[in-house]
Amino acid sequence: MKTLQPQFQNLETYQKRFLREARVTAQIPHPATIPVYELSRDADGNAYFTMKKLGGRDMSDILDQLSAGHQPTMDQYSLESLLNVLIHAGQCLAFAHDHGVVHRDMKPANIMIGDYGEVMVLDWGLAKVWDMDDNDDVDQLIRSGKQIISGRLTGRGDVQGTPFYMSPEQAVETADVDERSDIYSMGIILFEVLTGESYMSGKNFKEIKRKLLEDPVREPIRVSPKKKIPAELNYKFQLYDSLKYSDVYSYRFHDLTHSYFSSFGVLFANRDKRQDKSDNKIMASYKLLSEHTFQFLNATLRNEKSGKGFIENSLDKNGISETLISKKIKQAETRIFDYKDFNDLAFNQSYQNLIPLYKRTIAEYPKLELQEGMLNTLGLRLSFNSKKIEQGVNVFLLALHIYPKSANLYDSLAEGYFYNKDFENAISNYKKSLELNPENQNAIDRLKQLRE
Repeated sequence: MKTLQPQFQNLETYQKRFLREARVTAQIPHPATIPVYELSRDADGNAYFTMKKLGGRDMSDILDQLSAGHQPTMDQYSLESLLNVLIHAGQCLAFAHDHGVVHRDMKPANIMIGDYGEVMVLDWGLAKVWDMDDNDDVDQLIRSGKQIISGRLTGRGDVQGTPFYMSPEQAVETADVDERSDIYSMGIILFEVLTGESYMSGKNFKEIKRKLLEDPVREPIRVSPKKKIPAELNYKFQLYDSLKYSDVYSYRFHDLTHSYFSSFGVLFANRDKRQDKSDNKIMASYKLLSEHTFQFLNATLRNEKSGKGFIENSLDKNGISETLISKKIKQAETRIFDYKDFNDLAFNQSYQNLIPLYKRTIAEYPKLELQEGMLNTLGLRLSFNSKKIEQGVNVFLLALHIYPKSANLYDSLAEGYFYNKDFENAISNYKKSLELNPENQNAIDRLKQLRE
């Protein structure tokens, strides 16, 4: 049976995320997901769900033991067997993607290997589900038995996922995440399986984000040259940010194909007489294709000016006739200063003096929108850390500066105080929440609890 930890049981965001995990898992009927048997409430009114009991080890534990040279683990889990595990996990993700679900938190700890070799993909609590309604509250979901829950628990800039395994688009803008983010995370896991080394490191999220967006991709064979890494698993590749923030070039080579052409061998075989392109024309197009590919690789992987110039030039400037190639260009969109950018500024000053920072920033970027839900989630995360309660309070004070009539923000601020045993401030803010929303049951219950 799975339940929320006591400090999260009355927080709507965590309640919904908890229910999301149960509902999403139940909606992915794949052998690598855990069957959910029941979703209900206990005698105290707290939500819970029951699922199949698992035995075995998660891949994080296995990789740690392999790295430590633990011989029984080395005997049990060969490279081939771990690659097979990743294949099964990848098949589960492919099934989920076909059903409109993106996991968003793939990491070794979420891949379980059972006692008999079965593979399970765990923890769908951060999953992104397309076309889901978010108007139903927790009680209605449990009573109604509906098969959908909120698909928009997190705001546009709210980072979801484990930083060491997240994709660049997760670090920059959660709303653009799709199935490719899971593929990226699986690539990092594959890297660690091959090398026995961590792919990413960093003292804080800002450093991890910088490395994700700026550092070159690490090649497994260069990290672990002594390991016998199969050549086909040692690709050097480059991963890019969202295409909408990059210039996109589209080419059509007019003489490259015809109705019968499918391989080089066909060039020298008997073929459909109706085809209207000569071998010379086709080979000339192949030459142009090879040249464009070579220049593109020089521009992107080697950052060579000549390659960039070739790609950016018009066809006639490169001495190519438009009768041979058609070229289309989509200019990159300008990145808008958003919540994540503001959060970076706030983080750099330890979440101090946030209201003056907001006033300066909004003057420079008047389109900046800090959504209430994002600030609420950030404030809760900081407040539930006893060493960062002051930072959490500062976030809530900023949020209340922007949304002064929010009963939910006062309630969340009170929860932070309550969790850190500052009962005087907790009572004060529960009362403010009730002034704005007299039907706030959480505030009513908490005040009753504090009086007792």
